[in-house]
Formats: sequence, structure tokens, C-alpha cells
Amino acid sequence: MEFQGRGYGSQILAALEKSAEYKGYTRLILDTTSRQIPAQKLFLKNNYIEFSRRKYDEMELIYYCKILKDN
Repeated sequence: MEFQGRGYGSQILAALEKSAEYKGYTRLILDTTSRQIPAQKLFLKNNYIEFSRRKYDEMELIYYCKILKDN
């Protein structure tokens, strides 16, 4: 069964953000690889901003950040 494109990823991110805010976190940092195009699209669609890339062995890692609330 195909699960991509059904909004499950966005729902999981929303729950993660809500839990993080409840615990007092003000930002989230997520990562993926350059080969994980669906994850990249999911993060961008949910207002995460790419802030860094680096190589790890044969992979290119991409880091994303989202500010949850300002102090």
C-alpha cells in the first residue's frame, strides 16, 4: 500500500511540533539525504528552511530548521 501523498507525514510533523512546543522547545531541526526527495518536499511544504548541507560517506545530508515560537 502506498502511503505517500496522503498527508500522514504532515500529520506526524504537526504532532511532533505540538509536543515540542508543549515541552518548551522553540525550534526543531530535522535532516534527510539528497536522495530522499519526498522528505525534502514534506519539510519545505511544512515551512522548514534548509540551513546546511554536508557529506557523510557517500551521502549528502540536508538539515532543515523551523522556529516554533519566539522567546
